[in-house]
Amino acid sequence: MRIILLIILALALLAPTGCSVLEEIDAAGAKMGVGKKKEPVPEAASNAPTTQSELLEQSKEWWGRATSLAPAEADSKIVSCRLREGTQFMSKDDCVIRGGVPSGVSG
Repeated sequence: MRIILLIILALALLAPTGCSVLEEIDAAGAKMGVGKKKEPVPEAASNAPTTQSELLEQSKEWWGRATSLAPAEADSKIVSCRLREGTQFMSKDDCVIRGGVPSGVSG
């Protein structure tokens, strides 16, 4: 009988604590804007193409200005190296060490 009484007493003491925890979580969520509808963010003015013809025109302009497909300047010490397995790109010294024939020296 005492065990049942202790269990009921423990549940009675824990019940209000659980509710207050949930209330705190709800209050924190309200402060953070959880559950609110987000307001639309105005789009920044950009020069992004809006039609397919504008995209095609900008693409042609970019290819006219492009100097390489690499995002940065390529290392000028890299050469194409003809090996028995095929052609690979590496430094001239590495190519010679591996027994390859360097070609296309860029620097």
